[in-house]
Amino acid sequence: MSNLKEIKSLLKSEPDHPEQLDLLWSAYAETENHQFVTKIISVLDWRDCVRERMETWLRGTERSEHLRYEQRTVEWLFPIDYGDKKINGPLDLDILVALLARDGRLRFEDLPISLTDEEMVRLSMKSAALWSLLSMSKQDSRVANVCKNEAVHDGCVFRRR
Repeated sequence: MSNLKEIKSLLKSEPDHPEQLDLLWSAYAETENHQFVTKIISVLDWRDCVRERMETWLRGTERSEHLRYEQRTVEWLFPIDYGDKKINGPLDLDILVALLARDGRLRFEDLPISLTDEEMVRLSMKSAALWSLLSMSKQDSRVANVCKNEAVHDGCVFRRR
């Protein structure tokens, strides 16, 4: 990246395809402007498609249908309360599903819901954003500080282990 106008344009819109995450990292490397890291972090705030679809599925199906998937959802660590037909906790199911799929512990076709191609891309981008932020935080203390500040800003608790 060497075109200043192109670099600045990355901050004006939300990333909408995976290549833009790479462009944001390139722009950060070139400028050391923390706003590019913040833009990558913003991907993690996207709506949780899997959670929304799973909650709709829970409300719209009978207990007998839930029983078909209960063992799998327990294995996948989905915090589902089948009695109240809701999903507990702040866990982002998009990221969880992407990580489980990457590790071969979940196949998308085994979910009781289907995701659109657009939702699959967004799920992949959230996972890639998380992975790259973790990786870069280990390499660059400034990235780690931006992540820490954003977590505190959002009311999250950030602790190094």
